[in-house]
Amino acid sequence: MSTRFRINALEVETDRPEEHSRREFASGLNLIIGPPGSGKSTIIELIKFGLGLKFRKTPVVDQKVHRVHVEIEAGTQELRLTRSSLTPGEVLVHDLTLQEDIGGYPVSSDDAEVPTIGKRLLEWLGIRDDVDFTVNGQRDTLTFAHVWDYVHVPQSDIDQRIAHHDASALKQRRIRLFQLLFDMIDQQLQELEEQLLKARELLRQAQRRDEGVTVLRERASLPSGAELRQNLADTQRHRTRLTESLRGLRSAMGTRDDRVLTLQGLLESNRNSILRTQEVLQSLEETQAKRRSRVTELEGALDRVQRVNSASALLAPIEFSQCPRCTQSIVEREISVPENTCQLCLQEEFSEPTQNEGFRRKQGREGELPLIIPGESGAQELQLASQREEILSLRSQGEREREALNSHLRQLEAGNRELREEIELLTGGNGPHIEELSQVREALARAEAEIEKLEQALDVDLQIASFQVDVNRAEAKVSTAANAQRNRQEYLRRSNENLFENLSTLYNDLLHALHTPNVAEGKISLEDYLPYIDDARFDRVNISGGNQIPFIVGYWLTLHSTALSNPNYHLPSCLILDSPQKSLGPLQSLSFNIYTKIQAIAGARGNPFQLFVVDTNLPTGFEPAHGVISVDYESPGIPRITHAGHENIPLVEDMELEDE
Repeated sequence: MSTRFRINALEVETDRPEEHSRREFASGLNLIIGPPGSGKSTIIELIKFGLGLKFRKTPVVDQKVHRVHVEIEAGTQELRLTRSSLTPGEVLVHDLTLQEDIGGYPVSSDDAEVPTIGKRLLEWLGIRDDVDFTVNGQRDTLTFAHVWDYVHVPQSDIDQRIAHHDASALKQRRIRLFQLLFDMIDQQLQELEEQLLKARELLRQAQRRDEGVTVLRERASLPSGAELRQNLADTQRHRTRLTESLRGLRSAMGTRDDRVLTLQGLLESNRNSILRTQEVLQSLEETQAKRRSRVTELEGALDRVQRVNSASALLAPIEFSQCPRCTQSIVEREISVPENTCQLCLQEEFSEPTQNEGFRRKQGREGELPLIIPGESGAQELQLASQREEILSLRSQGEREREALNSHLRQLEAGNRELREEIELLTGGNGPHIEELSQVREALARAEAEIEKLEQALDVDLQIASFQVDVNRAEAKVSTAANAQRNRQEYLRRSNENLFENLSTLYNDLLHALHTPNVAEGKISLEDYLPYIDDARFDRVNISGGNQIPFIVGYWLTLHSTALSNPNYHLPSCLILDSPQKSLGPLQSLSFNIYTKIQAIAGARGNPFQLFVVDTNLPTGFEPAHGVISVDYESPGIPRITHAGHENIPLVEDMELEDE
């Protein structure tokens, strides 16, 4: 048996108690028949509203309805769900069997731990709420709103689409939902899909890193790994030749004496110290130049502040009778000068702030000189002077450091001269060889430094190459995960062949029972779970548009008929078909056949299946076995609430779609 789901009643409250209304629904077929604009679809939209789903808010609902109660059976539960238009974000639930309130549940929540009304409905229906799917590379979870796609076939879909099948981004959601409702969810496959998703994300990250370093290498014109290895080999051979030359010079000079060797080592160390000291001196000179420039800036700023102070002192005692710029009379102008306002510029005169306040309010950004503000120049002058003194102090300290470095440099150079003299004294007449020995040593040191540099560059090249290795590994993982997923899917496909054979047989029989024209064979595909007519997908069959209705209605009747016979299937035992005669009309025999088949399936003995059909009229010659919910403008879908009427029907796309 499919999952028991039944809508027993809809109760609507308005701002006027006398307009409250209640409709009860039968367990089998419920025919809601009436002209356009009489409130048929409003009944379904209010049911959706009461269940916490998205709904189309018509003007009638917007203006009249304050609260909706929907009584349902979900699994073993008999519940009353209440949702108010004043607090639409919450649905209140009452247990009709125990006559006690269960609680209020939000329509949506960002917190995965908070149970929403959708989660509770899935729980009561015995449907899993942890089944994931992928949309545009993002993981999402199936909800009751998705399950509703297999319950309600709206007017806009009944002759065009099946559960949004024409939205390619939603294909996996539709397939995953089918698998959930027909007990096809495989835990191992779900884990493999998650592994594949993670592997693809790791591959994207590795590719982005590899692209980044490739662009960097091209822009920096870095040599290739092969070039670096060749240069390293050449330099190592050069070092070998220099080492042999050094050994030969030592042998020729007879300088095996440890003292000479030690002195030569000290000489080389002194030379390196001289180079380092010269680098420090150059850096210090650059710093001192910046300090001198800063002092010049500060002295210029101080000069400007002092000129402002002087100008203020000279101008303050003067009482102007005319504007010094345009020579117009100030005394004779008609406007009055407010108190504490400058008589020349009419700006407010501020009382002079304290030094600290003035500095805090007008201080420039870090690295810039403070603004010069007349009346506050005392604080500025102090600050500028303080900065100048601080930098002058640093400059003096720098001069002392320079003298110390120069002195140290002179000592090193003197030490070098002494070492050379002592080495020459010890080696006697081998003076020319000493110079050659020194040159070979220096060349050997340069070769060693070049080798170290090349080895570091090779390390960088290996790191760059490792990004491509990471890409290759990630691609291999994606390939492995994709193969594992395909193998599992193929195994499951073979396991589900029996289900789809039964579905296809029932679907084909149903299409022929409806006398659907120009159909040789109908089936439901094991690949995409959609109906096919003579090996062509239903929406690509070259038949008149109206004839797609039997393909779509037949599909839904087939699914529900199959689910009713198997206790492992979780398809809710309720189906709402809106306008199954759309594009057909009541005079066509196909309409009569569809209604007859619908009534036969819904009225089967012992069948818990509940089926709603919303339409403008009944097919010609069709006799309903049970009562019809007839609505019109005098007796609309929501009793005692006036509806728009045929001439004022809003288009579906003009209605506002309210979120959950």
